[in-house]
Amino acid sequence: MNTLIIRTGGLGDTILTLGAAQWLKESGRHVTVMAHGGYREIADLFGFAFIAEEESGFESIYSETSAKLRVILGGFDTIIAIKADMTADMTAGLAKASSGRAFRIAPLPPMDYEKPYSLYLAESIAKTLGIAPPSEPPFPKPLAGWKKCDQLTATIHSGSGSPKKNWPFNNFMSLARTLAGERAARVNIIFGPAELERMEDAVKKAGTLEDVNIVTNPGYGRLAAILLKSSVYIGCDSGVTHLAAALGVPTVALFGPSNAKVWRPAGTRVKIMAAEDGDMESIRVEQVIEAVNTASQGCGATEPL
Repeated sequence: MNTLIIRTGGLGDTILTLGAAQWLKESGRHVTVMAHGGYREIADLFGFAFIAEEESGFESIYSETSAKLRVILGGFDTIIAIKADMTADMTAGLAKASSGRAFRIAPLPPMDYEKPYSLYLAESIAKTLGIAPPSEPPFPKPLAGWKKCDQLTATIHSGSGSPKKNWPFNNFMSLARTLAGERAARVNIIFGPAELERMEDAVKKAGTLEDVNIVTNPGYGRLAAILLKSSVYIGCDSGVTHLAAALGVPTVALFGPSNAKVWRPAGTRVKIMAAEDGDMESIRVEQVIEAVNTASQGCGATEPL
């Protein structure tokens, strides 16, 4: 059975969606993902066939379905659209174009939902298809897995999609100095486009740290390679944190205003540090260092955190 999952969202949303897609794949379906073309490398990392939404003619679903989109959709017997702006008529248009079944799933769970997001998606998909849902939150399986390293290597990403989710950057600086000094660790600090735009002074400060490798704007392939060679990753509620967790890297995830019960990264080696009252400043550097020490015992965790 050929299933297409259409997902509009950020990197973290996409990776959590791949968890539900992995569960469907393991149930015997061939699963293809349609998302923004920038996530093609992400789909490749986890072994999923991929269609770039903006190259598919998908926008024609809002008026009259194009011949190009009908050809693309024709190979699927089931289409699942996880999109906020899909109407019943558009969903029916997807079904007509594919000559199969099409369903729309709300991208956000109910306000009172308290289970991991990947499980929400899997439960919603199971309900629409009339099959049993998984009992545990699913997560994607990378084609290249994380392995222990000989020397402690810590990778830090300080940003997120919202400043409210960020730990104070000076705390990340203190963490990096401690790891590079007292632990003699190799330390990478990742800066993506958002940080380079919003945190120019922070990027300059980071450049003054000794024994710290600054990486700016890595593509997803390079980013994954850096993460897979890390003993531990530390970051906030961001897409990069979700990627590290999904790759199996021991991950220390710092959560503030987001509900960690729902939006926690999906993976087997994840330690959540939830801020008191959602205030990121309440998480102390010493607490994070302790979590990193636990996660990186023997230069790499061999058991789930």
